[in-house]
Amino acid sequence: MPIFLASGMDHPVNEDGSSTRKARRECVRGQRMSQLVDTVTSTAEGCENNEQATERLVRKREFKAAGGEVYTGKRVDENAESVFCTSLGIGEENTVSEHHFFNDAPHIKPRIIETDDFPTVVVANSQLAMAEMPLFMDESFNAIIRILEENDINPIGPAFALHRRIPDQTADFEVGFPVDKELIDEVLISDQLSVSPSTLPGNRIATVSYIGAYDGLPDAWGSFMDWVTGNGHSPDLPFWEFYVTEPTPDVEPSALRTDLYVPLAD
Repeated sequence: MPIFLASGMDHPVNEDGSSTRKARRECVRGQRMSQLVDTVTSTAEGCENNEQATERLVRKREFKAAGGEVYTGKRVDENAESVFCTSLGIGEENTVSEHHFFNDAPHIKPRIIETDDFPTVVVANSQLAMAEMPLFMDESFNAIIRILEENDINPIGPAFALHRRIPDQTADFEVGFPVDKELIDEVLISDQLSVSPSTLPGNRIATVSYIGAYDGLPDAWGSFMDWVTGNGHSPDLPFWEFYVTEPTPDVEPSALRTDLYVPLAD
């Protein structure tokens, strides 16, 4: 599926242009998630952790996965294949406590975090056909950015998509940004679209960073859920993804970072 990017984004800029440019980058980052139209379960086996190698590959943006092999530059990295498998969610449980859902460094090993609720600004939709997602994403993120600017609210993290059920041919979900302060009221944009305040739920949450192209996300989710249930936890709804890497043209798809989150019922 071709990458879907927003176009025609004419927004006012601040005197130095910084915050609006940042908002635009976050908006474009969110558009990339329009490729994510399926959730399946499959298992990656036989993978060993190599966190240092992962960090090196991410920094160089040379982490490439294709045909079951992982390449860095012009040669096969002897650790890369196990690193790629590790990024699919194989690892030991590691419980930490932190306030936010998002971090600067990737967490290749799955872990449990304890968090508070966090304010977001979103556009929600129910029973959206997957074929309609590109147009929906374009309209939604442009509307969100405009409302944030009008209300002096700043996105303080990557774009995300939160699903209230496992998608099939349709999805019940919301897309948006974590923000530095709450939006007070819902803003009606059209008969079919409104920008609303929302929340990322807190409590105990399992999370892992996936490094790779978006078409590998179904496998990543499958392996991550295997880890969750294999460690005696009960996954709950909703679940969500942060699209951490800015999807600029110079970024290799296989170097994209997506953080996966699922709350725990136990």
